[in-house]
Amino acid sequence: MGNYAIAAITLKRQEHIANARELLTRLAHHEGSTTYWNLEANATPFYGWGTAGRLETTALAVETLAKLEALGHDPTLAEQINRGLQYLLTHKDRYACWYSTQATQNVIEAIIRRHACRQE
Repeated sequence: MGNYAIAAITLKRQEHIANARELLTRLAHHEGSTTYWNLEANATPFYGWGTAGRLETTALAVETLAKLEALGHDPTLAEQINRGLQYLLTHKDRYACWYSTQATQNVIEAIIRRHACRQE
């Protein structure tokens, strides 16, 4: 869903952007003061599964939501992004990484995207 939404944003396809936003909101799982997006397939495109797959998926969702928020400030999106980042920052492994190279890369990209969108 995250890749679909990023493609829709890049192509400026409003109907697809609206669909992606609604689906990302519906697929969000709340856990205390955090939010995560669960892996709905057996593995990610980079074969992540379990905790690493959940972290990859959450990072991609956060990155996508940050891109959506950059289209126009929305307090609801900002809250979802912050809750997703909180989940990511509190679910590192004992080495202070995110269980796999791909999950770690996705998390770092989500953090960068969030920061970049706030600067725009």
